[in-house]
Amino acid sequence: MRKFFLVIIAIVAISSKPIAQTTYTWIGGSTGDYTVAANWSPSRSSPSTSDVLAFNVASLIAVTNTPTQTIGAIQIASGNNAVTFAANANNVLTLTGAVPLIYTTPGSILSADFFTIKLNNATSFTLTSGTFGVSPSTGGKIIINSALVLDGGVLSFDV
Repeated sequence: MRKFFLVIIAIVAISSKPIAQTTYTWIGGSTGDYTVAANWSPSRSSPSTSDVLAFNVASLIAVTNTPTQTIGAIQIASGNNAVTFAANANNVLTLTGAVPLIYTTPGSILSADFFTIKLNNATSFTLTSGTFGVSPSTGGKIIINSALVLDGGVLSFDV
């Protein structure tokens, strides 16, 4: 009986191990394909739902061919320009992290070309800096499935 309980405890310990979060930094230039592993550092060949995608936006970045995918968060790591996600399709990038939008510096995270960015975190989220929204005249979409508090940040929609 004692061995049985030890086995159960070992299984619970292994199954409750948290999934490691990896931060991938965009190195794909001012325009690049989201799905090309070499456009990320380290190379992003095995996407995970806990990934954090970081961007240094000294100038405008257009990320193309963004697939339907779930990740942890998008981070503006430096710079104050915009990163725009596009797919020319009705794809959805779902962000599920406790802090789905991370602004180390004030920049913009925008959706374009009928692409949707969806905040689907379980807890409320406060946007304290930066801009989150839709690139003007592109048909981009934003879905917010949690409480979002604006406290110094900007929620921008093209209406």
